[in-house]
Amino acid sequence: MAGLKSLVAGMAVLIVVAISVLATLMVQRAGILAETPPETPIQSLSQAQTNPPEGFSLPEHILLPEGSKVLESALDGTRVLLRMGFPNGGQRLMIVEMETGNIVHVRDLKFTGPNR
Repeated sequence: MAGLKSLVAGMAVLIVVAISVLATLMVQRAGILAETPPETPIQSLSQAQTNPPEGFSLPEHILLPEGSKVLESALDGTRVLLRMGFPNGGQRLMIVEMETGNIVHVRDLKFTGPNR
């Protein structure tokens, strides 16, 4: 019976130590997260300036692939990131220079796994 009591007491001490260690790690992690400055978010088109800077002119049209539609967009300075969807389910990211309408970069998105 004495052995069982000492075993229970020892396990209780281990539980208290483990909870103390977890609490200490959580406090340290929270401190690290608080010190990390947040990244500057890219403005969405709805948050972009409504009055462009002086001398800034937009192209009349930006040509997109046939059958595509813009699912999402984000503005970064004079460039816009477009996430496009296609009728076959494919998606593409396209960075367009707003001043000229030139396509800066294109990347097709490929999905793997069952949750396409």
